[in-house]
Amino acid sequence: MNKLKGQVRRASPERIRLAAQAKWLLNLLPYPKDMGGNRKRSQIKTIWKWSGSSLPKSGLLRDDGLGGEGAVGALSVGIGTTRMDWRLATFDAETLRLISSASLG
Repeated sequence: MNKLKGQVRRASPERIRLAAQAKWLLNLLPYPKDMGGNRKRSQIKTIWKWSGSSLPKSGLLRDDGLGGEGAVGALSVGIGTTRMDWRLATFDAETLRLISSASLG
């Protein structure tokens, strides 16, 4: 989180909030047993707070909205996963770009 904070330090509030939204998307991937809802929620709220505003209430921040109880997950969170977080972020950005261009086109 410290590295991300340094990277978004000079970004606009909108871009920082986008980073928080991307973190939400990334947080859907880990198995629930590896990363609980409280930790996921805390990371998203922290990033959003860097934008200077409060995170709005959302059902997407409930445990079931964060890939919690009953979720399957796709990754086991470990040292390899956290060191490769940048690859997941790149995947997120490309996926969001493709979704945006498809919905506008």
